[in-house]
Amino acid sequence: MILKINFLKQLILITVITVIFYLILDVIFGQKIIHLIQKKNNITLDEQSKPTIKNKNFKYNFKKNLKQTVQYGIYNYQLCTNKINLRIDCKDIGKKIQDYEILFIGDSFTEGVGLPYEETFVGIFEKRTNFKIANLAVSGYSPFSYYNKILSYQKKINFQKIKEVIVFIDISDNRDDLFLKRNEINKQKNDIENKKNTFFISLKNFSKKTFPLTYEILFQIKNYKLPTPRYRYVQSYGKSAWTYSEKFSGYDFREGIKKNIYYMEKLYKFLKSRNIKLSVAIYPWPNTLIYDNVFSSHVKIWKDFCLNKCHNFIDYFPIFFENKKSLNLKEAKNKIDKYYLKYDMHFNSVGHKKISEHLINLY
Repeated sequence: MILKINFLKQLILITVITVIFYLILDVIFGQKIIHLIQKKNNITLDEQSKPTIKNKNFKYNFKKNLKQTVQYGIYNYQLCTNKINLRIDCKDIGKKIQDYEILFIGDSFTEGVGLPYEETFVGIFEKRTNFKIANLAVSGYSPFSYYNKILSYQKKINFQKIKEVIVFIDISDNRDDLFLKRNEINKQKNDIENKKNTFFISLKNFSKKTFPLTYEILFQIKNYKLPTPRYRYVQSYGKSAWTYSEKFSGYDFREGIKKNIYYMEKLYKFLKSRNIKLSVAIYPWPNTLIYDNVFSSHVKIWKDFCLNKCHNFIDYFPIFFENKKSLNLKEAKNKIDKYYLKYDMHFNSVGHKKISEHLINLY
C-alpha cells in the first residue's frame, strides 16, 4: 500500500513538473512554433503584393501598363493592366482602348485574386460573349469606391457607349464602408469590448498571448470538424458572421449597411441620369454555406434595394446552395473544396466558371 502511495505521489509530481516545463516552453517558444507550422503547411494568408497606388477619390487603383507576377497568400499569378489602370488579359497588352459596353465593379472576388484574368468570371464572360467589357474591381473596394471610381472614370471612358454597370456586392462591404478610416475600427472595437464581459475577454486575451501554443491546440481540438485554417471558418469570423449571427459581428454592421445603400443610391441616380442600367449581384462566402441559408439577410437587403432600380438582381445563393435551404457541414465542406481557393474565402477557377456560366446564360 505504501509503495502504491509513493508511486502515485511520484507520478503526480512528474506530471506537475512536466506541465510547468511545457507551459514555460509555451511562453518562450509557443508563437515561434505556431509560425513555423503555418509556414511549413503554407497556410499564411491575407498577404498580397499588390501593384496599386493611392487615389484621393476611391482609396487606390492599379498602376497602369503593368505586366507583373503578384502574390496572394500561397498563390502567384500574372496581373496585367492597361493605360487606364484596369486589369486585363495579358494577351491584350498594348491593344487600343475600346468603347466599353458593360462595366464590372466589386472587390477582391470580382478582381479575381489568386487567378490569371482569363480564369476569372469577368475574363470568361468577356471571352465568351460579344460585349466589350471593363473590370474596374480592386481588392478592398466597397460602395464608397464603386460610386466614386465610376464617377471619376467619366474622363477615361466613353459613357455614351456604356449600356450597363454590374456591381458585385460583397458580404464584407458594410464593414469596409464603415471602417474607411483605420482609427474608426479601433475605436469601435474598444467600445464593443468595453460593453462585453471584460473579465472573460481579458482572460481569453491573456491566455492567447501568454500560452499561444496551448490556446492553439485547444482551439484546433474544439473546431476539428471545420476546414483549415480553422480560424477562418469558425462561426464567429467577424467579416462574414453578421449575416447569420449578430452577436458575432463585432461591429455596427447596420450602420455599415446604411453607408452601403447611401453610396449605391448615389450610383443608381448617377447612372439613371445617363440612361445606364444598374445590376447588382451577390454571392456566398464559405462561412455562408456552413452557417447561413439561402434566405440570408444579405440577400434580403440587396433584393429590397433592387426593387424598381436594378435591371437584374443576380442572386448566386440558390446556385451555390444548389436550391437547398441550408447545407449540413459535410455538404458545405464539399462545396468549399470544390469552389473556393484552398485555405481561403475567394473563388477558385471552378467557382469563377460557375459564376460566369450563370452570367452568360442571363446575358
